[in-house]
Amino acid sequence: MKKLIVIVALALAAITANAQAYVGGGVNLQPLGGGAASITVSPEIGYALSATTAVGAVIGINSVGGTTSFMLNPYYRYGFKQFGKVMLFADAEIQIVSAGGATTFGAGIAPGAAMQLNDHISLVARFGQVGYYNGGFTLSIGTALNQLALYYHF
Repeated sequence: MKKLIVIVALALAAITANAQAYVGGGVNLQPLGGGAASITVSPEIGYALSATTAVGAVIGINSVGGTTSFMLNPYYRYGFKQFGKVMLFADAEIQIVSAGGATTFGAGIAPGAAMQLNDHISLVARFGQVGYYNGGFTLSIGTALNQLALYYHF
């Protein structure tokens, strides 16, 4: 039994020696007019499987007026083009949103860019979505920034 525990401990140490886990998230404030605003807080956690792929999840809380919604957004990220410290990527995502007693589901692709500022800090921007969200097809890709997040890499 002691040998088994040592073997498992060594295996876990070897697996996590090059671990590229990250935590972070973003805050988004969007004025809606008439003095109203949408505020979203979205912590994020993930794990880099390789230099170009990662898995992770965003857990978001959004407040508009008196309505609060909660979001779970697991994703698979594929980085398809590297420009020095900047990586362009696409997230294949599933979105689950709960608001006002109703739950909606969505799935699609969200493009973005990540800039590695140093060994432990990166800045990530997402620029839209393509897919099925909130009961209908959505195509919103452009230069409008959907989310700006800061990551800490372990």
